[in-house]
Amino acid sequence: MAKKPARGERSQAVRDYLAKSPTANVKTVVEGLAAEGIKVSGALVGSIKYTKGKKARKARRQQVKAMAVSEGVDLQKLIAVKKLANDFGGLDEVKKIVAALEKLQ
Repeated sequence: MAKKPARGERSQAVRDYLAKSPTANVKTVVEGLAAEGIKVSGALVGSIKYTKGKKARKARRQQVKAMAVSEGVDLQKLIAVKKLANDFGGLDEVKKIVAALEKLQ
């Protein structure tokens, strides 16, 4: 009887494979791991490959919200300032403009 893989072993194999070849599609990963003797489903590979970025974005959003609350800044105002900074060419340009405004006062 074949030995049952340890918990998380297949998922870790998929992560390792994707780390070596991040542009590989789901089918390539399944075939590559099958050649190494690890049987994984396309659903598992897709889940790992395509949800990795979502977790990072969600964590970043939560971090920004927490920072905004602790600083006493409304999140909507923070988003508006970010759009304004992008319109002016970045944060460095906005800092220069604010410094110039301070000199005027």
